[in-house]
Amino acid sequence: MSTACPLPATLGDARAEVLTWEERRQEREKLADGPGHAALPTACAARQQLVEDLWRRGLPVRNAAEFEARLHYWVSRGGDDGSGYAILHADLQRLGTLGAVGSGGESSKEKARRLKAANPGWSLARIGKELGISRQAVHKHLKM
Repeated sequence: MSTACPLPATLGDARAEVLTWEERRQEREKLADGPGHAALPTACAARQQLVEDLWRRGLPVRNAAEFEARLHYWVSRGGDDGSGYAILHADLQRLGTLGAVGSGGESSKEKARRLKAANPGWSLARIGKELGISRQAVHKHLKM
């Protein structure tokens, strides 16, 4: 099953899939004969719950955009029980270790070199995605 329909690998993708399932359910409500006919099929509902858990806490945050996607979950649907604070705190700590926040003015060249040293298997495109710069800019930073 996971080969035929792999789970999202990023928080943004998980968020987008959950929102798509919700749109589908709303479409079914508009077309339904009655209240019991609007629900998603069992397999679809189970997939939505699984992917929503990835959005809520299951996937690690890798950059500020993913932190924003996680924050959106807790703001829009997380509830007021305070459970999201621990998850968001852990996400911020992870971003700090990745150098995505609190870098104290570190240049993109320094960040690119640090990420390459910490993750030698990463491609230039992957480093660029983490830093929000092009693959060519990463190449230039690492070449100098």
